[in-house]
Amino acid sequence: MEWGTSKTNTKYPLKYTQRGKDINKFISFLYFKRNKYFYDQFHKISKRIVEFLHLNNVTDLCLSKNLAELKNNGECKLSKSVKQGFIQIPFIKLLKNIEYKAQEVGINVYWIDEAYSSKSSCISDDIISIQLNKPKSTNAFNGKRVERGLFLDTVISKIFNADINGAVNHIKIAAAKSFEWLKNSLFKLCNPIKIKSDYEFCKFLKNMQNSVSGKSVLWANQSTEASGST
Repeated sequence: MEWGTSKTNTKYPLKYTQRGKDINKFISFLYFKRNKYFYDQFHKISKRIVEFLHLNNVTDLCLSKNLAELKNNGECKLSKSVKQGFIQIPFIKLLKNIEYKAQEVGINVYWIDEAYSSKSSCISDDIISIQLNKPKSTNAFNGKRVERGLFLDTVISKIFNADINGAVNHIKIAAAKSFEWLKNSLFKLCNPIKIKSDYEFCKFLKNMQNSVSGKSVLWANQSTEASGST
């Protein structure tokens, strides 16, 4: 109904019609609903992940903010349509949930730079020297993605899971350890377990809990103690 002008000669609305007010209210509702959804899902995912780490006696966890910070650092080179469905997901909230829940159970959390970890082979490349040199050409790497989810090591001519390859590189960055022994155990880089829902994750953790003698899921113990104390 009425417009104002800022100091930079940019117009902004001062008064809305009734329809405009209704639209603004509906947009606020959509944002509220979206934030509640992410809050719920991220807490579920982070809880299951930390339960899994706890059952496997993990003491150190490596996380990276590179992907989560793409939205703000201006370095994202993806197309606009891909950006809208990808980097607008607030991954940083999920990482923060995982961090504080892991610390609650005594797991040390380390933040690393995951640059080039998806392009480098965890078997034939030295990810630490690659990060230091920052190569511009793809010829500097001893591997490449052949399709979604698969990574080809061109030195040993073997294909394995791309996500596991990246995860091993993350450990190499954080711990500076050699993984030469993986050349004789390439099966560890293949056929990861895929979990598509919270129900599947709970079922997987339950089976793992039953297979680990004398150890139960962490929050199950806490809830039992809390109910007993009350």
